[in-house]
Amino acid sequence: IGVLLVWSATQPTLLADGGDPQTYLKRQIVNVLVGLAVMIAVGLADHGTLRAWTPLAYLVSCLSLVAVLTPLGRTANGAQSWLAVGGLEAQPSEMAKPVLVLTLATLLGDRPTGERRPRAVQILLALAAAAVPLGLIMLQPDMGTSAIIVITVFGMLLAAGVRWRWLLLLVATGVVGAVAAWFLGLL
Repeated sequence: IGVLLVWSATQPTLLADGGDPQTYLKRQIVNVLVGLAVMIAVGLADHGTLRAWTPLAYLVSCLSLVAVLTPLGRTANGAQSWLAVGGLEAQPSEMAKPVLVLTLATLLGDRPTGERRPRAVQILLALAAAAVPLGLIMLQPDMGTSAIIVITVFGMLLAAGVRWRWLLLLVATGVVGAVAAWFLGLL
């Protein structure tokens, strides 16, 4: 239904411009098929397989975010956030979101037997792992995706059982950073 709605909404515009009225229909169908294939593959993978592939997925995700900042990147809506290679386009920050969830789950979930909460080292590693894609996305600049990543990291820390003092420290640091960015004209 979504594919048909996108097609029906964009067809009159493309017809008026003399473009192929099927352009968005074809693009949406390809995106849906790729998404379904990835969904099925991840759904069929067991827990151990996902954990084993997470470091590679994290590395590929970060490298694709770096590639966006090179001439391979394409600007749309004021952010250089698209990767265009050989006629194919992708937004690596979209891939970074689920990969970051898997990465944080791996880092925060490995606890010694009997421990209910992640250790400080695990929390710091998780924050460092989140800082890399977050920093690269902020360089694009894509503040919407950056905000989603910050909320995701906070949620993952909360779900992992991190002590409230860590969460309050992160919120305080974020507020100070946001105020500083505002007054320094970085936004």
